[in-house]
Formats: sequence, structure tokens, C-alpha cells
Amino acid sequence: MTLCPHFGRCGGCLYQDLPHAAYIQKKRLFILRSFADKGINLTLDEFIETPLHTRRRAGFKFSSGRFGFYEHQGHGLIDLTECRLLTPRLEALLPAFRKVTRQVGGKGELFVLDTALGVDIRFVVSGRAADLAILEILSAFAGHQDDIVRIWWNHTPVLEKAPLPVPTADSFLQPSVFGEETLIRLVSEQAAGCRTAVDLFCGAGTFLIPLLAQGIKATGYDIAGESLKRLGTHAVARDLFRAPLTTDELDKTDLVVLDPPRQGAAAQAAALADSTVGRIVMVSCNPVTAARDTRLLTEKGWEIGRAVALDQFTYSNHIELILTFFKKNATKVLK
Repeated sequence: MTLCPHFGRCGGCLYQDLPHAAYIQKKRLFILRSFADKGINLTLDEFIETPLHTRRRAGFKFSSGRFGFYEHQGHGLIDLTECRLLTPRLEALLPAFRKVTRQVGGKGELFVLDTALGVDIRFVVSGRAADLAILEILSAFAGHQDDIVRIWWNHTPVLEKAPLPVPTADSFLQPSVFGEETLIRLVSEQAAGCRTAVDLFCGAGTFLIPLLAQGIKATGYDIAGESLKRLGTHAVARDLFRAPLTTDELDKTDLVVLDPPRQGAAAQAAALADSTVGRIVMVSCNPVTAARDTRLLTEKGWEIGRAVALDQFTYSNHIELILTFFKKNATKVLK
């Protein structure tokens, strides 16, 4: 494979130069060693790779006429001309993004999300309002780009060609449609036979909505925000770090989906460990905290039924992990 011309300087990709087998082994060992450090002998049942040119969201920096990602272990900006991780539509728009950020000037961030209807863009420029000059620049930019469907300036939408039923470009969504569909499939498979479920750290409803579509009575929990509002009565605002669901609340449930941020969910895992939930599915983007939280469960008799790695963050240090837990001889174990 020909290396990206930015490789070695760009902080986005670290392992493009590794042979494919060595790269996969490196990521597998990262997971296995993270769990071994906690005394857990993990067996990976599957390692799923994400195709290139599928990443639908990204956050870029711009400053002093430069546009792109930070340098590896530095604060300078790589003036990005291509990126084989991005969707073809986002990669094709890189020259236009560079041009419009130079016209806008100053220093800020540009978040982009490739949706089915077009590209959603959000400029984040601290202390700078969208004055008439900015609005004229953005209007001309959108007028020359058919793929641009919405533009935000900080927290204000300044242009919308069509309503987008999705969060803003800097909201959390899975990096790729492939990754999202894979995670939904894996969680849905483990939900078979369940009647009730809770989705902890539910975000925009990545798992909650499919669970409801399966006919499962499900409730999502997460910190308050716009994404949670879109889920209506199916979601409850709750800070799960400060107020995790209690064992009494969890005991009423067949299935718990736990999808915490990188810091994991130690307090919630401790409550889950003492519960009589039928099944737990943990979706983690950090094997280190996943191993820590897993240890809390295994110390209370939970066993790992299936472990799948999903390489959503190609060529980086990050890896997604999907773990299913059950208790031997538990009365609520689902077959």
C-alpha cells in the first residue's frame, strides 16, 4: 500500500507503515494485555476491520491560513490535501474547506459530518460572531458546493438547504456508517429474547432506537442534551457518573447496554456487578477502562460470553470492544 503523503507528520495515523498482519496483531495484543493486567485471560472471538474511506465525521483545525490536523506530537497544523480515512465526499471537499477557512480567517475548528442528505458543517470560533462579512462568505461557499446542506457558526445555524434529522456535526456519532451498523448488529443479536432493556450512556439512541424497533421495552439514560431530547419519553436525563442506576433499578431489566465514554463507568459497573440483570453488553472505545470495569463484574461471578473487536479508528491507537456478560446459573439468564 502506498503511504499517505502526510504520514509521519500527521497525528491522525500512526501505523500505516506496518504490514497488515503486524498491524492487526498489534491491536489484538493491546486489548489482550490490557485485560491481562487486570488478571483476565480474554479470548477474542472476532476482529472486524473497518474499510478505508468510510469515516463520516471529523474535526479539523484552522489557523494562519493552514487547515488540517495537528502534527504528530506537536502543535503545528498539517495543511491537509488528502485523507484515505474520510468518505470520498468529505475528502473531495478538503480544498473547499481550506479555501473557506482562509476566507474566514483567524483561528478555530471546523467539524464536518457526512449524512445521507449532504454534509453538515459547524465552525467553532471563540469570541467571534457571524457578522455580515462572515455570512456572505459562508453563503457563497455553500452556493458553490452542492454537497453542503447545513452550516452552523458556533451554536447558531446560519444556513440550511434542507432539514437534517441528525445532531450537529460536532455531536457524538459513530465514526462510520459501517461501524454503527456493525455495533447495532452485535448488540441486537445479544438482545434476542429480551423483553426489557436499559441503554446506559445512550447518546443519540444508536442502540436504543433499534432495541425499540425489536419490540423491546427500552429506556435510555444519559446526561441532558439535544440528542437526548430527540428521544422523547424513551430517554431519561441522568448523570450516570454521579448517580448510576442502582441495583434495585437494574434488577427489573433483562438486558443492559453499557456504552460509556473513554473513562469507562466504574461506579455503574459496580452496581451492575451486584445486580440480577439477565445479560450485559458493554461497548467500549478504551480497552484499559473496559478491563477495569470488567474486573468489577468478574469478581462478582459474571463471565464473558463473547468478545469482539471492531477497528473503528484505523491506523490509530484506539480500538472498539464489544463484550457480552452473563452469570452462570442465574435465574434470569436468557437462552
